[in-house]
Amino acid sequence: MGTAAPTRLLLPSRLLLIVAFGLAVVGSLSACRDDADDVAVPARTPVAPPPAPSPLTLDGTTDVAFRYLDPATGRPATATTVDAIPEAARAQVIVLPLAGEAPPGWEHVADLTRPLPVTTVPTRGFVLSPPSPAEAAPDPAPPARRRVGPPEVVMFSGPGCKPCKHARKWLSERRVPFTELDLGTDPKAWARLDELAARAGLRERDKSGVPIFFVDGQPVLGFDRARLAKLIGL
Repeated sequence: MGTAAPTRLLLPSRLLLIVAFGLAVVGSLSACRDDADDVAVPARTPVAPPPAPSPLTLDGTTDVAFRYLDPATGRPATATTVDAIPEAARAQVIVLPLAGEAPPGWEHVADLTRPLPVTTVPTRGFVLSPPSPAEAAPDPAPPARRRVGPPEVVMFSGPGCKPCKHARKWLSERRVPFTELDLGTDPKAWARLDELAARAGLRERDKSGVPIFFVDGQPVLGFDRARLAKLIGL
């Protein structure tokens, strides 16, 4: 009788361990289902912009062209020499290397009011601005037009982005037409993101993760179903 007692005490403990292990396995398998509506996914996946190009040194022999804002017309113009650029427009000039291009979204910007040699400053999302606000009178705002049809939905995604996968499925199931731009594979995606972000007033850090949505220009950072549904009109 003295040796039977330990056997009766150990057997229930082993059974409890087996049952607990089985429940843990079942729970992990159910949590891995990608098609569950309530699956928990991180809000955004980090994404890095393309690296900045190396600066260019302009010494009068570099094979480049120049893009500047013509102060007489307020429109962008192109020149092949510094002398052909009006002096009032030389403070900010985009330098276009004829051999190779800057990465998408980047521009070589130079101040050509100084004598050569001049080194360009690689700038992401740079837009030529008028030399003086008084010289460029804004065009009258067009009358507001009522939008017809579904809203324009643009989604920026990235490689291995799990929230992007769920967002894509969510939009497709609701038959929402949308355009997807992959920041990891589409060379023009970053330039488009910079353009839309500038219009929406987003900060640089707002573009550090995906997905990013724009619904008729309104930004949504991360897979926020409630805000997307409201903007889309679901």
